[in-house]
Amino acid sequence: MVFGMTNRLPWAGDPRPLWQAWDEFGMQGTRMLGWWLKDNPVQSDKPMVLATAYAKTGKTMICLASWVIAKEEVRQKID
Repeated sequence: MVFGMTNRLPWAGDPRPLWQAWDEFGMQGTRMLGWWLKDNPVQSDKPMVLATAYAKTGKTMICLASWVIAKEEVRQKID
């Protein structure tokens, strides 16, 4: 989700639990604010942990993805 995509059924696993989370959130009408945008309202304090926000009126879904090899604590900066 950090890049606006997921795996496809039946290749590379079963994405149905993620699809269910999208349905419960109500993804229709959201605006994707990717980690590459300077004005992304969600930032990570670690350069190897990326954050993408899916925003709509009244709620936002945040996706974090890590390329850090070891376990590490991450803090989000939310505007």
